Amino acid sequence: MPDLTGIIDRNSHNSEAKAKRLGDFVFPNMFEIDNALTSVSQMGGKVVRTYCVSYGASPRHYQGRGMYGDGAFRALDYVIARAGSLGVRVIIPLIDMWNCVAEGRYPTVIKAQKAFFSDREITEEFKSFVAFIMNRNNTFNGLRYGDDPAVFGWQLGNELGGWSADYGVGGGFFVPGSWVSELAEYLKQTLQVKQLVIDGVLGGENGNKWPIESLTSPHIDVITNHFYSGQGYVASITRDGRTAAQHQKAFIATEFGLAMDPNIEVQLANFVADGAVSSVAGSLSISGALYWSFRFQSRDGGFYTHFESGEFYSYHWPGFNGALENRVPTNGINHVAMLRDAAHRASNLDPSKIPWPAPTPAPVILTAQNGQLRWTGSAGAFVYEVGRSTDGGSTFVSAANVSAGMIWRDDLAPMWIDSGVASGTPNVVYQVRALGKDGGIASAWSKQSTLSG
Repeated sequence: MPDLTGIIDRNSHNSEAKAKRLGDFVFPNMFEIDNALTSVSQMGGKVVRTYCVSYGASPRHYQGRGMYGDGAFRALDYVIARAGSLGVRVIIPLIDMWNCVAEGRYPTVIKAQKAFFSDREITEEFKSFVAFIMNRNNTFNGLRYGDDPAVFGWQLGNELGGWSADYGVGGGFFVPGSWVSELAEYLKQTLQVKQLVIDGVLGGENGNKWPIESLTSPHIDVITNHFYSGQGYVASITRDGRTAAQHQKAFIATEFGLAMDPNIEVQLANFVADGAVSSVAGSLSISGALYWSFRFQSRDGGFYTHFESGEFYSYHWPGFNGALENRVPTNGINHVAMLRDAAHRASNLDPSKIPWPAPTPAPVILTAQNGQLRWTGSAGAFVYEVGRSTDGGSTFVSAANVSAGMIWRDDLAPMWIDSGVASGTPNVVYQVRALGKDGGIASAWSKQSTLSG
């Protein structure tokens, strides 16, 4: 659920890839955070990885030297506190290769890409910001960030160094091991964080881009890599798991996905899940894999979605089939179900004995003007049932079943239009409830809303 640290996907439904990052920056509200983390919990997830803390102009987390966004951190406060209450743990990367380091947005004075890792002024400023994060007291649960057990680990960054080893190809380069070891030691020894420290250097396509310090530093607990395009997922994660085991580290695939053959993604999920249960050979150290990517429901109704390239859009819980032109994957139902099964098996649970959960909370109708309805959704909803009353709310009939897989639109288009009554008809009242994946499992009904307009 990358958008938990900032909704990069709240922009025009006609947006191209660049607009994702250049539009207005908005933080998730409480409803959206609840929806995201409840969805993770419902699907059997134990750990969720956010996108990086944000850098740039207000309202971002880091706005300049010693200037930090309180509103941004209040949203993150709630993410961490709510995750803890649901038994979900959070991985938070501290900076992003592509949108901070690569584009020179950090710090106040723009520096070259490589200079981020070698310039002493930048390193000290970055450490000051990291100290602010770790020493922040959460406004919801009162815990210091660096002590909160809801945080699974602090990742030094996202895809640091890029994919290639050549600075001129794909923006890649080797991250200095001295920077990795200094930051890891600073977190563990100076700031005394009680969570895992996760290396943020991208292992690369051949698993050979980690500096030796990532593998040997006593302050690094976990190394990571990302797997995309579907080429040899299981072989690649086996290779990296062996490297981790040789150096007494854990290994997590902090992102995988975007395979043209979705069965390859399921193979990787099953391999990791079965390994977590059976503790595959001692020569492997594979602790988990995180799928790229899921998005949560919007405060305005419908799901946010994320476009990568070609045919790839984000998935949504509990899984929906759609059309690419409508920004919905064509294989969502089966794919999400198989990922759910793998998540439960990783916890040594039999997914066939775990019912699909009842959606929660009840929807909230946002508008019923002119019989055009929008509502906030329910985590786990597969279908919404719209009830209509023509006697002021005394009796209701089922007026429609509407797919819960609708995508958020910036024009706030209605989610359902009532063609069965004329605008201005008196005594028309609506209510909406969510039905779960198995059918019959329903949320409570929404509060009633009267036809207006």
